[in-house]
This record gives sequence, structure tokens and C-alpha cells, in this order.
Amino acid sequence: MFDSGTSFASLNFAQAHQPNCGDWHWGWGEEQQGLVGVGPGIKPRGVSFPFFLFCYGESLMNVQHSRLWGWRSGLCLVLALGVMQPAFGHRGTVTKYLQRPGYLVDPDNMQLSGENIPSDIDWHKVMQSPTIEPNWIIADDFKDDFSTPVLTVRWWGSYRPGFEPDPRPGIPPVPFEDGFVLSFFSDEPMTPTNGFSRPKELLGTYVAPMPAVRMRPTTHLGWDNHRIWEYEVDLQDTCLDHQTAWTTPNGFHQKPGEVYWLAINAEVGHGLEAIRDPATGEVIRWEAFDTGKQASQHFWGWHTSPDHFNDVATMGHLAMPTADQWQFGQWEKIRPQHGLHDMAFQLLTVPEPCNLLLGGLSVLGLCSLRRRQLV
Repeated sequence: MFDSGTSFASLNFAQAHQPNCGDWHWGWGEEQQGLVGVGPGIKPRGVSFPFFLFCYGESLMNVQHSRLWGWRSGLCLVLALGVMQPAFGHRGTVTKYLQRPGYLVDPDNMQLSGENIPSDIDWHKVMQSPTIEPNWIIADDFKDDFSTPVLTVRWWGSYRPGFEPDPRPGIPPVPFEDGFVLSFFSDEPMTPTNGFSRPKELLGTYVAPMPAVRMRPTTHLGWDNHRIWEYEVDLQDTCLDHQTAWTTPNGFHQKPGEVYWLAINAEVGHGLEAIRDPATGEVIRWEAFDTGKQASQHFWGWHTSPDHFNDVATMGHLAMPTADQWQFGQWEKIRPQHGLHDMAFQLLTVPEPCNLLLGGLSVLGLCSLRRRQLV
């Protein structure tokens, strides 16, 4: 059985949801660069940055008049931190969830080294039938207590023999895959009639073209003797191809304390090009194209992790009976050969607003105490 989700389109989505792929939030920041490609970054704009400059000027005036940080500067700092919170909403800097690859747990323990579980598709074959290989989708569950969204995803994987890019230092890797598909699901928990938990409703699918993915080889091998690679992408640099109330082009907005599932799979045959506004550099639409690549066997796998949460990872298949549907289903438990049943990934977000405000209040209190001591 397949669980379906109607996307804004698939191979032909260039006309259907271009505005959603270019919907950016207010904020300020800098260009973001990776080992493969350069993300679009964000432009200085919005009210946060001018307000921060005003507070900086206020502090300089206090120093000039020997007042150090007066109450006005402290209050201004608190307000600036609160107002600037949306400005940091484009790239994750704080870990909200992590399942480590074995070498980050104990690099000398081969029992924890893990292996890759195939998670890859040929885009053209998926459009034909979910039973034509390669077509495996690996998903794992997670839960965290953050109220801020998933903005950046980092994961670890490796290649089947004959598909690995050149890992030598100084040589930019040229990957075989054309991109990665990251999908978020609600949780179907284990019950007496349901032997294991699994993904349920599709809440959002992001398609990440390789120029948006930062990737690097590590010096570590898995139990299967495949080199482990690290990948990272900011969701703002991907195309949101299936949107619900849980997703925006910048991030996945889950509820704190609830269980969700993340599926990551590599894909070939489907390319994406971001079309930008010449004046602002913002993405105004995405155009899809056929890369001409095909795969007749598995070429990439998601790496397992010794860190365990809740239930084991699952494997399923993807069907796209029409160009505007994502259907994931036929879930079963993964079948690793080396005993690790969870996947290696990390979800990153930004500091929660209350933490920023508490930090500002602490600075205000210290400054007030310091001023009383000087008086």
C-alpha cells in the first residue's frame, strides 16, 4: 500500500510552484559557500539590521559619556535580539537532533563503523513503476523539543563500487547523482496490529540539486569498506516540491515533542536550475530538465548509526503514477548486515527566541550591576 501526497508537480513542476521555490523570509546574512557549488545565500534587507546598527550607536554614545552600558543600551539589546530572531532563519547553527556515524562515537571501534543502506532512485523509472530498481527509500524517526524549524540537514552516506567521486584533496568531487530528495512524514506508531512504527502522512518533500549540496569525503570507512561522505544542505536552497501546512521553502516546522520521520534518497535523471531575479538575486522559479543519466543498480546508500531512538529505520518504495503525486509505501524494517538499525543524520535550527531574550536580559542585569559598582 502506498501513501500518496499531491505535490505541486514533479518532472513538470516548473510552471506549477515556482513562486513557492522562491519565497524568502526577511533577514540579513552572507553568501554561503560549500565544497560543491555555492548556495544562493541571503541579501542584507529587512528591519533587523538597521535596528542593530541603532543599538550599536547607542552603546557608543554611552561609552563616550562614560556611562558604559546604560539601561537604554541594555533594553535596546534585548529588543534587538527579539527583532533579529527572524533574520537568522535561513541556515541552521544549533543542533536540534543528531544520530552520529560510528566514527564520531568511537573511531577505533569497528563494531560501530556501520554500513550504507541503498536509498536511491532513477527518476524516469519511478515514473513508470515502483518495482523497477533502483527504487529504495530509507526513512528514520526523530523527535526534539525545539520550537524552531528544521533549516539545515546534514547526513552521511557512501557510494557503491564504481560510483564514488574522486576523494583526493584539492579535487572538487563530481558526483554521479543529480540531487537528493528529503521528505518529512508524520509517525504511525507501533500497535498490537502494527508490528513496527513507520512513516505515515507525507508532510513535505524538498528536492536538492547537487550545486546546493555541500559534500566532502571523510577519511573513515564503513564496515562494508566504503568511504563515508558527509553532506549538508540548507532547505532554503532546495525546491519545495510537496508543500503542506508544515513546510515553507526555508524549513520544516514540526511540533516540539512529537515523533516525525525523515527520508533521504539520492536521485539521477532529474536536474534543477534556479532562475533568479537579476536585480535581487532571489530565486523566482525553478526549471527542471532531463540530465540524461540512468541507473540500473543501486549507486548510493545512507549510512547507519549506533545512536538509537524509538524504533528502527524503515525502507520503502516511491511511486509517481502521475506527475503531481508522491506516493511512498510498502514500508518494512531495514535489513542491515552489521547490526546497526538507525541512520546517521543531523538536523540544525537557530536559537529559540526565548533563549536569545534571556541572554539579553542577563547582559542587561550584568551591565546594571556594573554601573552601580562604578557609581
